[in-house]
Amino acid sequence: MSDLCVPIETTKVAAVEVAGALTRAWQRYFGSAPAHRSIMVLLAQWALETGRGASCRNYNIGNIKASVDVMHAYGYCTECIPESVYHRWCSEPGRNIKLLRNNAGTCVVACYPPDKACRFRAYPNVDEGAFDYLKLLVSRFEKSWPSVLTGDAKGFVYALKAQGYFTSDVESYASAVQSLFSEYVNSIEDKAQQVEAAGTLYEVSVGLGIARDAYLDECRKVRDMEPG
Repeated sequence: MSDLCVPIETTKVAAVEVAGALTRAWQRYFGSAPAHRSIMVLLAQWALETGRGASCRNYNIGNIKASVDVMHAYGYCTECIPESVYHRWCSEPGRNIKLLRNNAGTCVVACYPPDKACRFRAYPNVDEGAFDYLKLLVSRFEKSWPSVLTGDAKGFVYALKAQGYFTSDVESYASAVQSLFSEYVNSIEDKAQQVEAAGTLYEVSVGLGIARDAYLDECRKVRDMEPG
């Protein structure tokens, strides 16, 4: 095992921790606070990719694959690939894969360590994982970024699929991310109204991991939209 290969480990993180880490990553990268809907788009994908954090491994919040020249860990995974790609994989030396099923030309393949499809980036903490995830989206999956800025969860997913981020069925993936996005947005907007009424904006903004000034701005927007 090289110095860059570390043991795979489950690093369970809660939504509030990831929201906070993503917000700090945004501020670190861009030098400004994000809109909360942008963070919720990213949080929704994290929730889908990691089972709401229960299966997050080595603080890799986006299940990002790795090359051998960065810190990484090997973990079992499945991939949905065209039959032609499956046959190509089978012809490659050193592969450790097994066909689970073939659905009309789309193969669901189990990948076992140390197959290269099982190589995922690894991080020492959630802040480093969030920063690398955000940096990767901006630099390598740049076509998805406008949807992050506008809070368009489905558009984000479709752009990721077009750029090869994941192999799953795009419609199922998009539907799940949209549902999670709506859940998180509704939750934070409910809290915004409750918090403003209770007069404890700062405490809850910290608890949610959202930058104080940005959160206060969003609360005022919610208030201004209310009738009467």
